[in-house]
Amino acid sequence: MLKCAIAVAGLTASLFSAPFVAPAAADDTAPTRVEVKTVLGSGCPDGSANVRMTSANRFVISFSDFAAWTGAGESETNTRKNCQVALEVDAPEGATYSINRTTYRGFTYLSSAGSATASAQYYCQGSSDTKTATIKAFTGPTRAEWTSSATSGASASVRCQPNRLLNVNTELRVSPSPTDAFGVLGLESLEGTVTVNR
Repeated sequence: MLKCAIAVAGLTASLFSAPFVAPAAADDTAPTRVEVKTVLGSGCPDGSANVRMTSANRFVISFSDFAAWTGAGESETNTRKNCQVALEVDAPEGATYSINRTTYRGFTYLSSAGSATASAQYYCQGSSDTKTATIKAFTGPTRAEWTSSATSGASASVRCQPNRLLNVNTELRVSPSPTDAFGVLGLESLEGTVTVNR
């Protein structure tokens, strides 16, 4: 069924694809270094995520296997997938840091009875303060390539102290339809910009 999901991704990409837009140039609020330390989860098994830094404080993670799906005979575990990204940030002493811009790109295919949601949680290592945001929500029938960007909100409100990892946990969830019709929600990439708060 996952092969079917990837096939759907290819079809929607050919119908709705858009050119990649590079982030704007860095400014004086940028930290000296950002490193993606880990990319872990049921939606991003080892070897399925490609990490690259486009500047000192901007990262792009591309996923080849991050999709949740449902259908006749499918396991319920496939209806929910997640991927957690841990960021190590070098920032000036006394400053905090946060993600002030995120961009998610993905695809979806749902029957008339299906629904799906992409969401994200942001938190600092060792902190119980977690902010949750809905990235995108869908109700079938629909078939689309989608993009969701934010320059404020939950991600920007989580401010980490020095020497604490900044975590982003993305979750994809597809609700099974009464007719067991096939449905899929996938994430192709996550882009983020880390900013120092002085």
